[in-house]
Amino acid sequence: MTDTSMIVTLYQGDRYLPYLLQIAEENFRNMKLRLGLDCELILVNDDPRKILPIKGGEKSWGEIIVRNLEENRGIHGARQSGVKLAKGRYLVFLDQDDKISGSYLASQREKIGDNDAVVCNGYLTKYCMDVKWCIYASPEAQEQVSDLDKYLSQGNQIISPGQVLLKREAIPEIWMGSTMKRNGADDYLLWVLMLVSGKLFSVNAECIYVHVGHGGNISNQTAAMDVSIKEAIGIIRESAGGLDIQEEQLDKMEQWRKEKWEREKSAKTTHIFEIFGRWTYLGEQGISMADFFQSQGAGRLAIYGLGYIGGRLFDELRDTGVEVVCGIDRQADRVAVENLPVVALDDEKTEEFVQRTDAIVVTAIYDVPQIKKMIEARFQDIRIFSFEEIIQELLASSG
Repeated sequence: MTDTSMIVTLYQGDRYLPYLLQIAEENFRNMKLRLGLDCELILVNDDPRKILPIKGGEKSWGEIIVRNLEENRGIHGARQSGVKLAKGRYLVFLDQDDKISGSYLASQREKIGDNDAVVCNGYLTKYCMDVKWCIYASPEAQEQVSDLDKYLSQGNQIISPGQVLLKREAIPEIWMGSTMKRNGADDYLLWVLMLVSGKLFSVNAECIYVHVGHGGNISNQTAAMDVSIKEAIGIIRESAGGLDIQEEQLDKMEQWRKEKWEREKSAKTTHIFEIFGRWTYLGEQGISMADFFQSQGAGRLAIYGLGYIGGRLFDELRDTGVEVVCGIDRQADRVAVENLPVVALDDEKTEEFVQRTDAIVVTAIYDVPQIKKMIEARFQDIRIFSFEEIIQELLASSG
């Protein structure tokens, strides 16, 4: 009988499969050896354009179940699909780039006791740094994972669902029945719903989980995360009649969200600094932007946004095999760059420049989806790159 199901959601995550299979085998063998329990690995592919290059079936160390979704359902929908496939009494949700120790499952299974979930300690790290930070600096900080008021007034007390082993039967029907459209806060929704319904959380002081930060994590994308949190709060409000939650508590959640949004909007400079740090790290590894664009067949570019990042990118691409045909900026009339024409997106002459390019690279770090839509509305067939996504992709492939 399957005791524990490890559910991993993937999106364009083929490169993570070797590690995931290795760590699943190590954990499943430890579970069998230490506790005599069987496990299964459920891989949910949320990219309908590509089938995972792996088949399910029984292995000597456990069962693998592969589900290629017919349409993109987002993180919440993919996790729901995994739960429906799971045979285990206990579940853990892992992101494709999470890292866990070989004793993770056995340790969590031992520590959960009779409670509904157990939250382990671990580390925060980044692709471009050897430094790592402990998630909970003290036992008191970790104990707050079971304090509902902290979630309402300060937000999520758990960095990632990968820290949590939980009983499948403890997952609220509301969480399974309401699929969030915006990625990012489905785990926050899950913990709040569980705590409101009286579920009990244990803590595991062992540092057996690593959350890898590379800028691509949805929790690092301020505007998108704010929309997701707002959606989660909306689901709780709509379901309030069947929950033991008061209007004042709902208002407290909304107040926290608004304050968080205002604080993080002011963190733009810090975010730019972090991007520059990752960019510098790539350069130290001998990875250049020119090489990336040439590998993509994009030897002629337009740069959208000529602020700190766009200006620096233009400088880096000088005297390489990549030609910057023009700059595109909302304040084109205020931007002057030597030897580079700068136009606004809606200028008549912009089309003449764009026709000579292979792609447009967006160097903005906020409102990127909206900017892409604006560009696509004007130039339907042009390729569009997000500079931050390029950095994330190069970091992931270099790590």
